[in-house]
Amino acid sequence: MNETALVAVILLPGLAILGATTWWVTKIHARDGASPNAWVGLRTRATKSSPEAWVRAHRAAVPVANVIVRGSLLAAGVVLLLVLGSLALDALAVLALGVSAASFLLATGGCLYACLVADRAARAHVSRASRS
Repeated sequence: MNETALVAVILLPGLAILGATTWWVTKIHARDGASPNAWVGLRTRATKSSPEAWVRAHRAAVPVANVIVRGSLLAAGVVLLLVLGSLALDALAVLALGVSAASFLLATGGCLYACLVADRAARAHVSRASRS
């Protein structure tokens, strides 16, 4: 295995963990009774404004988190296949590294998008609550 394939393999667990952690944190905080957490969650001023805003925000972000976890795990599988293929054809190692790096960027962008979705949902909840 060449160095490029090795780097792609080293990135695999991180990619899977990023996707799975995003999904798990979003799902766990979307449950009734969850409240703003000082350490973990989609934390913005609006999402932390009340327990109801916290839950609504995380519920709104669950579909995004589902896409992130599925995409991350799919990408990790593709990278693994490419790395295995690179044992026979070295050019696949470069492709594996590119797919791995692009997947990290997309997953990170997805996390940021989930935060935006959550913030919008929390702001909408706060706005409705203040009008009542």
